[in-house]
Amino acid sequence: MKFQLSWIGPRPEAESLSSWYTGEIPFYRYRHVVRPGISGWAQVNQGHVASVDEVHAKALELGGTDEGAPGVRGDEGPQAFYGAYFRDLDGNKLAAFCIGPAA
Repeated sequence: MKFQLSWIGPRPEAESLSSWYTGEIPFYRYRHVVRPGISGWAQVNQGHVASVDEVHAKALELGGTDEGAPGVRGDEGPQAFYGAYFRDLDGNKLAAFCIGPAA
């Protein structure tokens, strides 16, 4: 498993469940933008930060590198989301995003 997980990312799922979730949960496929993580999104969303902007700022404060400032991603239609990208100290690309209203 060496180097196959990032620190923070979606928990690995069985392929059959992932396929089912993709059909049932809007935006579920966005969890595959980054590698699975040791720690889940809840630790970031409910920890010391509460918004995409704060996650991005905290990541840079802790030594991460910017890979895309917070902003609207995707098209402007129903598939659009508010997100930011950054790399951790190991070079893993991570994302923070909101699939609901950005405000």
